[in-house]
Amino acid sequence: MIVLAVLFGVFAVGTALVAALALRVCRAAGVLSERVTRVSGEYRASSDDLRERVGRSRAGE
Repeated sequence: MIVLAVLFGVFAVGTALVAALALRVCRAAGVLSERVTRVSGEYRASSDDLRERVGRSRAGE
C-alpha cells in the first residue's frame, strides 16, 4: 500500500513538473513569435521604403 502511495505521489509530482515546463515553453514560443512578427514587419517596411526611394531616383533620370 505504501509503494502504491509513493508511486502515485511521484506520478503527481512528475505531471506537475511536465505541465509547468509545457506552460513555460508555450510562453517562450509566444514571445518569440511576437518578436519575429515585429522584426519581419520592420524589414518589410524598410524594403518597401527602399523600393520607393529607388523608384523616385530613377523617375528623375
